[in-house]
Amino acid sequence: MQKTSKRQSVLSGAMVLMGAIILVKIIGALFKMPMTSMLGTVGRGYFNSAYEIYTPIFAIAMAGLPVAVSKMVAESVAVKQRIVTEDPTEKGIRKALNLGHTMGH
Repeated sequence: MQKTSKRQSVLSGAMVLMGAIILVKIIGALFKMPMTSMLGTVGRGYFNSAYEIYTPIFAIAMAGLPVAVSKMVAESVAVKQRIVTEDPTEKGIRKALNLGHTMGH
């Protein structure tokens, strides 16, 4: 039974991904048609040249972002845990930390 449900979830995930890809292709086509008419074929060539440079740079930049965010969150949780264990009654630095958290919202 579990093998069947796992297979179904993989299949449904693949179907969602396929639908998203189709939607992105349609949006891209709808974006490129008016852009081509505004820029002309030469402008569209410049756009494509710049986009070919931009895409791999963007992919490299975004590849490390989730790792960096998760590292920062883990460090913040560790600091908060240390402060909570050092000040269980919320009298010292923990009070200031909670005030900053409240003001941040």
